[in-house]
Amino acid sequence: MAVLRFGARTGGHDCMSQLWAEKARHAFRRALPNDSSGLPAIARVTVALRKECHRFVPSDDPRFRFEGKWQPGAGGVMISKDPASRVTWTGSVAGAVPVLVCHPFSGVLRFDAPGHVGIVDNHSWFTFLRAFPLAPTLIRGPLNITAIGRNPLAQGQEIVLAGIWLPVEAASLTAPDPAAFEELQAQMVDNWMDNIRRGGGSVEEVTRKRQAAYLHRWRETLPYAPPGSRVLDLGAGFLYEALFRFFRESGFDYTAIDIDRRAVDSNRATGARFGFGPERFLHGRNTQLDVPDESADLVFASHCIEHSDDLPKTFTELRRVLRSGGHIFFAVPTTVDTSEEHTYFFAHPDWVAFTEEQGFEVVNQHIGCTYPESGFDLLLVARPRG
Repeated sequence: MAVLRFGARTGGHDCMSQLWAEKARHAFRRALPNDSSGLPAIARVTVALRKECHRFVPSDDPRFRFEGKWQPGAGGVMISKDPASRVTWTGSVAGAVPVLVCHPFSGVLRFDAPGHVGIVDNHSWFTFLRAFPLAPTLIRGPLNITAIGRNPLAQGQEIVLAGIWLPVEAASLTAPDPAAFEELQAQMVDNWMDNIRRGGGSVEEVTRKRQAAYLHRWRETLPYAPPGSRVLDLGAGFLYEALFRFFRESGFDYTAIDIDRRAVDSNRATGARFGFGPERFLHGRNTQLDVPDESADLVFASHCIEHSDDLPKTFTELRRVLRSGGHIFFAVPTTVDTSEEHTYFFAHPDWVAFTEEQGFEVVNQHIGCTYPESGFDLLLVARPRG
């Protein structure tokens, strides 16, 4: 079980305003057992939480106090199978983001502090790390987390605690460096290959399987992109012959953008053999798309959007370039991870809520296991509202 282990990084800006300002009104709660305390609820807020604005504190920190039957688990988590157990965070609560594991044995959790209470169903059919931002009004501690019930579909009501994120002091943050961010993203392919080799795998074999899976994912776009559709591919990566044949056979009016100049050059060379001119392959970032307004029927992004250094701005650009009736079709990780290339820590429920908050209607979503080395991911299809 992977657990996040990273310290504060610099590069963020205006973190706390991103956390709470306008987004606080988009709080949501699921239909769960009623709480009889009469206390104000801790709202579950969906916000663009940036990694560099926080530092991770693992579950073995002495500021966690465990009551009841707890035992250590793989990856540094603490596990309680006893419904009477409770964990208390005795440190600073303002801006804190508890991190728990959602899985088939998870139950209904109660978060409470003096004057505040919130209830969250933490059950999931598969295992992933999820962050739980608390409402900004929760400024006093301690914070208590208890299991108060069982989802009817759950196999238990365990609590699995990974740790807590605490906000980094604004004085320790610096303005983002666009060149450094671009270089970090461009290194992604090299890092991916290094990870495969370290695990004893074959880059060639994984690449072959991944290319087949990627082509399958593109075929999933066909219900949303009939022949003649203008398709914009964000984070295209290094395209290959089978993809160009698919684009041509599907009748796509295809344009690609990537932050890695090596990929752009490679795609221009390969695309030329299939009749795609060099002007179709652009260098750029997903926060500033060098294409006209209302110029795309479909925007495709497979594991690209989570690499944004300004996620609300990316979604603003997506709305700008889509034509009336157009769709975004994107895949993202289902869990919080340690990757520096991923600048936000969203789990799949947050992606759905955030997409809706940005003015889109989600028309299709599913969790699958498309890529051979990556495990589960979330696929979302959405269209602008209004």
